[in-house]
Amino acid sequence: FWNDAGEGAMKAVRDGGTYHTAPASLRLENIGGRRKAQIATIVEGKAGEKIAVKGWVKSEINGMTQLFVQAYKDDWTPIGTQQITILEGNSDWTLSRKTITLPEGTARYGVALYIEGDGKAWLDDVTVTREP
Repeated sequence: FWNDAGEGAMKAVRDGGTYHTAPASLRLENIGGRRKAQIATIVEGKAGEKIAVKGWVKSEINGMTQLFVQAYKDDWTPIGTQQITILEGNSDWTLSRKTITLPEGTARYGVALYIEGDGKAWLDDVTVTREP
Protein backbone atom coordinates (compact mmCIF):
# COMPACT_ATOMS: atom_id res chain seq x y z
CA PHE A 1 0.00 0.00 0.00
CA TRP A 2 1.01 3.64 -0.23
CA ASN A 3 -0.15 6.97 1.17
CA ASP A 4 0.82 10.59 0.89
CA ALA A 5 0.13 14.07 2.26
CA GLY A 6 1.19 17.63 1.54
CA GLU A 7 1.69 19.82 -1.53
CA GLY A 8 2.66 18.57 -4.98
CA ALA A 9 2.38 15.08 -6.43
CA MET A 10 4.07 11.75 -5.82
CA LYS A 11 4.66 8.55 -7.72
CA ALA A 12 6.11 5.09 -7.14
CA VAL A 13 7.61 3.25 -10.11
CA ARG A 14 9.83 0.35 -11.10
CA ASP A 15 13.07 2.05 -12.19
CA GLY A 16 15.13 0.15 -14.76
CA GLY A 17 17.68 2.96 -15.08
CA THR A 18 18.81 3.34 -11.46
CA TYR A 19 19.38 0.26 -9.33
CA HIS A 20 21.83 -1.37 -6.95
CA THR A 21 21.45 -4.74 -8.66
CA ALA A 22 19.95 -5.16 -12.15
CA PRO A 23 17.35 -5.22 -13.55
CA ALA A 24 15.49 -2.54 -11.51
CA SER A 25 14.73 -0.84 -8.19
CA LEU A 26 11.69 0.79 -6.60
CA ARG A 27 11.68 4.61 -6.90
CA LEU A 28 9.46 6.82 -4.73
CA GLU A 29 9.32 10.41 -5.91
CA ASN A 30 7.84 13.72 -4.72
CA ILE A 31 7.26 16.32 -7.42
CA GLY A 32 6.80 20.04 -6.77
CA GLY A 33 6.45 20.35 -3.03
CA ARG A 34 7.38 19.25 0.46
CA ARG A 35 5.23 16.19 0.31
CA LYS A 36 5.33 13.18 2.62
CA ALA A 37 4.93 9.79 0.95
CA GLN A 38 5.47 6.16 1.78
CA ILE A 39 5.08 2.80 0.14
CA ALA A 40 5.11 -0.51 1.98
CA THR A 41 4.69 -4.22 1.57
CA ILE A 42 2.66 -5.99 4.24
CA VAL A 43 3.74 -9.30 5.79
CA GLU A 44 1.95 -11.53 8.30
CA GLY A 45 3.77 -11.57 11.65
CA LYS A 46 3.30 -12.19 15.34
CA ALA A 47 4.34 -10.71 18.66
CA GLY A 48 7.86 -11.60 19.75
CA GLU A 49 8.94 -12.72 16.29
CA LYS A 50 12.48 -11.64 15.36
CA ILE A 51 13.02 -10.45 11.79
CA ALA A 52 16.16 -9.30 10.01
CA VAL A 53 15.52 -6.56 7.42
CA LYS A 54 18.19 -5.70 4.86
CA GLY A 55 18.08 -3.45 1.81
CA TRP A 56 19.93 -0.81 -0.19
CA VAL A 57 18.65 2.79 -0.12
CA LYS A 58 19.68 5.76 -2.30
CA SER A 59 18.33 9.33 -2.20
CA GLU A 60 18.34 12.55 -4.20
CA ILE A 61 16.14 14.72 -2.03
CA ASN A 62 15.90 18.07 -0.30
CA GLY A 63 14.67 16.36 2.84
CA MET A 64 14.68 12.96 4.48
CA THR A 65 14.44 9.28 3.49
CA GLN A 66 13.62 6.43 5.87
CA LEU A 67 13.41 2.67 5.71
CA PHE A 68 11.34 1.33 8.62
CA VAL A 69 9.10 -1.44 9.91
CA GLN A 70 5.57 -0.60 11.11
CA ALA A 71 3.73 -3.22 13.20
CA TYR A 72 -0.09 -3.45 13.14
CA LYS A 73 -2.76 -5.13 15.28
CA ASP A 74 -5.46 -7.34 13.75
CA ASP A 75 -7.67 -4.26 13.21
CA TRP A 76 -4.80 -2.40 11.43
CA THR A 77 -4.09 -0.11 14.38
CA PRO A 78 -0.37 0.84 14.23
CA ILE A 79 1.43 -0.30 17.38
CA GLY A 80 5.09 0.37 16.81
CA THR A 81 7.60 1.76 14.34
CA GLN A 82 11.22 0.64 14.24
CA GLN A 83 13.70 2.56 12.09
CA ILE A 84 16.09 0.62 9.89
CA THR A 85 17.81 3.71 8.46
CA ILE A 86 17.38 7.48 8.09
CA LEU A 87 19.16 9.45 5.36
CA GLU A 88 19.25 13.26 5.12
CA GLY A 89 19.65 14.87 1.68
CA ASN A 90 21.50 13.13 -1.13
CA SER A 91 23.06 9.73 -0.50
CA ASP A 92 24.58 7.08 -2.75
CA TRP A 93 23.54 3.44 -2.29
CA THR A 94 23.66 2.71 1.45
CA LEU A 95 23.30 -0.76 2.96
CA SER A 96 20.65 -0.67 5.67
CA ARG A 97 20.10 -3.58 8.01
CA LYS A 98 18.68 -4.30 11.42
CA THR A 99 17.24 -7.22 13.39
CA ILE A 100 14.10 -6.30 15.32
CA THR A 101 11.56 -8.00 17.58
CA LEU A 102 7.91 -7.39 16.72
CA PRO A 103 5.95 -5.83 19.62
CA GLU A 104 3.15 -7.40 21.66
CA GLY A 105 -0.15 -7.48 19.74
CA THR A 106 1.43 -7.69 16.26
CA ALA A 107 -0.68 -9.44 13.59
CA ARG A 108 1.20 -8.07 10.56
CA TYR A 109 3.87 -5.55 9.70
CA GLY A 110 4.91 -3.34 6.83
CA VAL A 111 8.40 -2.77 5.50
CA ALA A 112 8.20 0.80 4.26
CA LEU A 113 10.15 3.40 2.30
CA TYR A 114 9.25 6.96 3.35
CA ILE A 115 10.30 10.31 1.94
CA GLU A 116 9.68 13.85 3.09
CA GLY A 117 10.66 16.74 0.83
CA ASP A 118 11.14 17.47 -2.84
CA GLY A 119 13.08 14.67 -4.54
CA LYS A 120 13.27 10.91 -4.81
CA ALA A 121 14.59 7.77 -3.17
CA TRP A 122 15.25 4.23 -4.34
CA LEU A 123 15.03 0.87 -2.58
CA ASP A 124 16.64 -2.31 -3.92
CA ASP A 125 17.64 -5.85 -2.92
CA VAL A 126 15.33 -5.98 0.11
CA THR A 127 15.20 -9.15 2.19
CA VAL A 128 13.19 -9.96 5.32
CA THR A 129 14.29 -13.09 7.17
CA ARG A 130 12.64 -14.65 10.19
CA GLU A 131 15.28 -15.29 12.84
CA PRO A 132 15.26 -18.19 15.33
